[in-house]
Amino acid sequence: MLKIKGELILKLTDKFKRNLKIITIVLFVIYIFGLCFTWSTTIQFNRAPDEKMKYDVCKYICDNLKLPYGGEESIRDPIWGISYAFTPILSYMISGVFMRITMFFTQNEFAIVVAARFVSVLCMVGYTIMNIKIANKLFSGAYKWLYVVFVTLLPQVVYLGSYLNNDSLALFSISIIVYSWIIGLERNWDWKSCVLMAIGIGICALSYYNAYGYILCSIIIYFISSYIKKINIKEFLKKGIVIALIAFLLAGWWFIRSFVIYDGDFFGLKASREYGEQYAQEQFKPSNRATPKNQNMSLKEMFFHTNWVDLTIKSSIGLFGYMDTYMSEKVYAIYKYVFILGLIGVICGCVIQKVKNIEKAKKEQKEIIEKEEIIKRKEKILFNVLMIICIVIPILLSIYYSYFNDFQPQGRYIMPMIIPFMYFVVKGIKNIFDFIIRNDKVKNVILILFIILWAIMPIIIYFKYIKG
Repeated sequence: MLKIKGELILKLTDKFKRNLKIITIVLFVIYIFGLCFTWSTTIQFNRAPDEKMKYDVCKYICDNLKLPYGGEESIRDPIWGISYAFTPILSYMISGVFMRITMFFTQNEFAIVVAARFVSVLCMVGYTIMNIKIANKLFSGAYKWLYVVFVTLLPQVVYLGSYLNNDSLALFSISIIVYSWIIGLERNWDWKSCVLMAIGIGICALSYYNAYGYILCSIIIYFISSYIKKINIKEFLKKGIVIALIAFLLAGWWFIRSFVIYDGDFFGLKASREYGEQYAQEQFKPSNRATPKNQNMSLKEMFFHTNWVDLTIKSSIGLFGYMDTYMSEKVYAIYKYVFILGLIGVICGCVIQKVKNIEKAKKEQKEIIEKEEIIKRKEKILFNVLMIICIVIPILLSIYYSYFNDFQPQGRYIMPMIIPFMYFVVKGIKNIFDFIIRNDKVKNVILILFIILWAIMPIIIYFKYIKG
């Protein structure tokens, strides 16, 4: 009888834990939705980077039910001489549909703006759900939620989820891609992981060019991991073709369209530059812009003699309005110190692990290492290297853009690095906590308090910097 009661209590306990986990996830996703939607209804129209230019594209789609030509006069900005219709506009297409639906119920201009912004809100909800899945695979215990709040509740991320932009769609797409990598390595690239990666690649291709590093790294991880796992060549080719086909069906039409209407310009960048040269105000023509390159400034001078580094860091953490609404220096300092702490922890962890590996290698010379263990080690190294590459690529693209095209040190340009960056930050914090705090209960209490504090910061920031 006691045994039966004990089993019943265990079953009820397990069921309670499962239900509590589900409830926690649902409440957190609702919280993210509430935050982003509240911000989206508070921010004034065009009080966000280039929102008017993006809105013009959405309105054209809404009014005409067709895609605009990039050089269409009605959507060309009179200052820059170009429009956002030259580059992928998937999120603006969906915004146009939302605007059209809203107009059936109201003609209130701001309500229609909020409808257009709603795509960013939904993208952030999807991004949150995917990152919860990622956290469940990469971390354990309270560190799962530490990663989730880090990657979703950085003020700039919430901001991107509340106004009209392509960045939020890019973040959603890369969260799909990273999760597909994890389960692909775990399941030897089963059909689910392959299809999921293909969908992520297709959406990414139609989002923002600064996220394209993940498309490159998807190819790399599929090829190298398949070689490491010694996957059958027929299986490898069959799944590889399906991945490419799905991604092409989702995104290929856009680049074919650009090739046709922009005289062979797949990406629309050359055509955009030509229109800028022809229609922009004199000082904003691509050839006349005061870029570091045009001013004969070196990269070193751009980094250390301008505000490029400081502004990029601050606008990655949270810089609102038209890059003119700053938070206090103390707030920036808190976020910076947390990130520095995490990165120090990663470096220290790598050094300690290297020493352990040397000692382990000596022992393993006398032992037979299982083939599966060797494969897992190689895959872990591959995953970490690609995560580093996905941090570096957006930074390099932002540097290139500021130096050669237009000096705009905006954090949103490097935001595609956030998932791998926060992955390493949390790993580093875990290393430090594991080394300093031996008592698990004390460690968990500190982590939970830190998670709660981080989670409520966007509310404080909203009342102080967004609503005010």
